[in-house]
Amino acid sequence: MSIQIVVLVSGLTLLGEVAEVAEGVVITHPVNVITVPSTPQKQGGLAFVPFLEYTQEFDTGIALKRDQILTIVTPTEEIARKHQSIFSNLILPPSV
Repeated sequence: MSIQIVVLVSGLTLLGEVAEVAEGVVITHPVNVITVPSTPQKQGGLAFVPFLEYTQEFDTGIALKRDQILTIVTPTEEIARKHQSIFSNLILPPSV
């Protein structure tokens, strides 16, 4: 499993640990990646909103069929590390 960005045909952008299966992919610990606009008081950025966190499959993997997926791409190292720091039991050293 590797951390990937999965863009769905519905427009959702999911980030999570992705494994390919015959029917499509299984994504574990998925979060919806949302762009937060800048305001005069606050700099914009990205927000992670858990996707179907209230399900048993959130920790074991949510299956997505190939026809639901627009594309799968690799996130920047910074984004992947943020996801890892949230969901991993590992203590990650700071990036250089």
